[in-house]
Amino acid sequence: MNHISTARRLGWTASALARAARSTLATTAELRPGGRFAQHRRLGAAIFAGARSTLASVSKAMHALFLQTTGLFFFVFAVFGGAAAYREYHAWSAGQPAGAKLALAATFSLVFAWFALSSFWRASKAQSVRKH
Repeated sequence: MNHISTARRLGWTASALARAARSTLATTAELRPGGRFAQHRRLGAAIFAGARSTLASVSKAMHALFLQTTGLFFFVFAVFGGAAAYREYHAWSAGQPAGAKLALAATFSLVFAWFALSSFWRASKAQSVRKH
């Protein structure tokens, strides 16, 4: 009585299954027009569609992140401009000739506050389009 190991039996079984699968695939590929070329073309199209979908999703997320980051920087600039306008206002109210600097700092702060708000608004709009 010869003892055959379980590993060898599993190997035989796996190779028999592989041969059966290979012959089945070859038979079905020969029956279809285009054969293996059609299988490769569908696989390539599926990979391309998945990559395109992933790239579109990542680019939309990166665009929203870019808008939020620029909005944050614009907000920081507006705060610094507001602090300068506050300083110039106190200098102007004390009687120093700082009216032009006050107007410039206030305008700078308002413009950058508008940039920040519009950037955050565009980012939220881009995210809401992506969710639906």
